[in-house]
Parts: sequence; C-alpha cells; structure tokens
Amino acid sequence: MNTEQLLIPRYEVIADYPDSSFSVGQIIKFELLKTGDWVYRWAKHDGIYEMSLIEFKEYPHLFKPLPWYHGRKIEEMPEYVKWNSSGNVSKVLDTIVSHTNGLLMLKTNEVSQPDNRPVANYCPVYWFTPALESDYIAFINREKNE
Repeated sequence: MNTEQLLIPRYEVIADYPDSSFSVGQIIKFELLKTGDWVYRWAKHDGIYEMSLIEFKEYPHLFKPLPWYHGRKIEEMPEYVKWNSSGNVSKVLDTIVSHTNGLLMLKTNEVSQPDNRPVANYCPVYWFTPALESDYIAFINREKNE
C-alpha cells in the first residue's frame, strides 16, 4: 500500500438510520474526482448514488472519521513518515505491535542527539503521518544546508 492510498479518507458507519444504504461497522473509502472532491459511490437496485466527504462530516453521529493507521496491518505501514510534533521526516526502520496495548509502533531513524547519531525508538503510529520518499530527501537536503 503506498502513501497516497494510506491517506485516502475513510469513515466508519457508527449508527443506523431509516432507509440507510450502510451497515453499522462498514468502512467507507472515498475516491478523488478530477474536481478535487472526495466522494463515495454505491449502487442500489434503483441507481447509482454518491455522497461527498463534506456530507459525511455533517453527520458525526452517524459517521466517524478514521485516522490513517486505523485497522492497518504491519505490512501496510509507510516507508517514510512525518512527525506530527516537529514536521521532521524519517525513514521507518521497523514496525511492531505493542504487547501492552496492541498499538502499532514504528521505529524510525530520527536524529535527536547533538552529534547526529540516529536514535531508534519505537513510537506509537499516531505520532506520525505517512510521507513520500521525496519528502524525506527534501528534508535531509534542507537539514544539510542549515
């Protein structure tokens, strides 16, 4: 799974409503239109239906946005990540499932020591956003020039 696929918006159906086309627990995956809008399309016996991401956001009591990492497997984790706290971009060296809480944990090559030695610690996946290799290269080059 590539970075772009990991960042496709997803929602979970958390409640039922009259004449709903969805089932509770269903994961809604959106598609990007040429207009730049995210939509979900589905077929029923009487035609094709479409609902925009904006519409899903209007019903938080029915649909819950899922973070990029929710329900993902180890093999679906990105090769590069951006730290939410610092904006630094790192290469993912390893991914494990925490034995204490079941969370996915990422080990990166984040540099945090004064002598620039890599510090590899496992951190919870929610500390990161998937990044591209080009983001990583740009970050490394920017760091070298500072």
